[in-house]
Amino acid sequence: MKNESKIVYAIACSSSSTDKQTNNISLFSLLEDLKFDGKLLKTSNVLPEKISLPIQFEIVILFSRTNTSKAEKDLPIAAKIDLIDPNEKSLMNFPINTSIQDGKKRFRMNIKVNGVSATTSGTYVFRVNLLKDESDKNPIQIFDVPIDININISDK
Repeated sequence: MKNESKIVYAIACSSSSTDKQTNNISLFSLLEDLKFDGKLLKTSNVLPEKISLPIQFEIVILFSRTNTSKAEKDLPIAAKIDLIDPNEKSLMNFPINTSIQDGKKRFRMNIKVNGVSATTSGTYVFRVNLLKDESDKNPIQIFDVPIDININISDK
C-alpha cells in the first residue's frame, strides 16, 4: 500500500502564534542550542544519570497528503515522536494519532513540551516517525529535529 501522507517539516521553537484569519504561523526563537548550568541541576556533587531540564517549547509538524486529488476524505495519520540522546538511547516517546481533514491538503500540529530528560551534553534528536498505522513498528518516513544540549558542570 502506497503511503498517502508525508512530513513536510518539523521544527522546535520556544513559542508560536497562529493568525486566526489566515491560519499562517509565526515561529519564535527556533531551538538549536540549549545551555544549562549543571550546578543548579544537581543535588549532590555528581549529576544524576538522568536529569529533568526545566524548559518549555513547542514542536511544530506539518503533515501533507501525497495525492491531493484524493482530498475528499479524512486521511488518518499515525506517528510517534522519540527523544534520542547522544548515545542513541530513547529517553521518551509518545504517539500521535490525528488526521488530515476532508477537503484539506495539509495539517499542522503544535506539540507543547514541558521539560525534557537529558543524560549528558551533546546532540539530542526529536525523531518524528511516520507510520502506516498506529500498530506499525517500522516507520515509512523519519524526520529528525536536532537540538544541542550543553550542561556545564564545572565550578568555574
